[in-house]
Amino acid sequence: MYKRQADPRWELLVCTCTAPDGSTSLAGYATCFAFYQFPCSVRFRLSQLLVLPPFQRQGLGSMVLTAFRERAVELDARDSGVEDPTAALQRLRELLDAKAVAADGAFAAAAAAAVAAAARVRGEQDPRALGPGPALADRARRVHKLNPLQFAKVWEWVLAFEVERFKASGSPKALERAAAEHGLEALVKGRIGARFEDKKTPVKCMHELKGRDFFLWRRSNAHQSNIQIEMELDEAAEEKREELMLDLVDQRVAELAEGARLSLIHISEPTRLGMSSYAVF
Repeated sequence: MYKRQADPRWELLVCTCTAPDGSTSLAGYATCFAFYQFPCSVRFRLSQLLVLPPFQRQGLGSMVLTAFRERAVELDARDSGVEDPTAALQRLRELLDAKAVAADGAFAAAAAAAVAAAARVRGEQDPRALGPGPALADRARRVHKLNPLQFAKVWEWVLAFEVERFKASGSPKALERAAAEHGLEALVKGRIGARFEDKKTPVKCMHELKGRDFFLWRRSNAHQSNIQIEMELDEAAEEKREELMLDLVDQRVAELAEGARLSLIHISEPTRLGMSSYAVF
């Protein structure tokens, strides 16, 4: 652990398991750091999270992440974040945040209205039409402590759940169901496509690493001729960029659809194995 004991900005969330005989065991922990935010606030960051092997796959990671978000609210932090999360942790965090946001009436009403409006569109969808708007983005930061990037992804989940509800309601026609799905796809494409804007493709190649937001830029340099540089023609580079963007969009849309279909926020609750109880403090 990279933690300075004398630094009060560090906080430790501890997850314990109490067995029927009254004995208590350490089940996991998380370290958090409160970065100073001018003029009088903090940005709360989760630095490390560990659930010990005997207690994994029982929903404890969800408990710790929930406690982390609640602590950010208690501190009235500017926002909360996770340092260098794995793809699995990022997905779990998005789902948990989506569960909290979807339970907020303001977001639920906006999502329902956005999906209903998208279902009435015929032809190309405007990604801005399904966007949350500045008022909801501000509420997401103030109430749920979500930074803009995290909220953009969480909003996609909230809309995906609403699309599934809309489709399952039985009333919409096939054309309306398809239009609602295309609206969500347009929103995803707009967010991902923004990452590709203003990129000079002839000297850069974009790659994704295991679903993470990571890109490797290969730059040509006339002063370092000994470095091997892979160059592409303008046309080929443009096609590669478009191909990669569409692939990322397809992956994200498939992830949202699968997650929404499973159970509309399918997150395991802490299992009571052997009547044990869990607590995070």
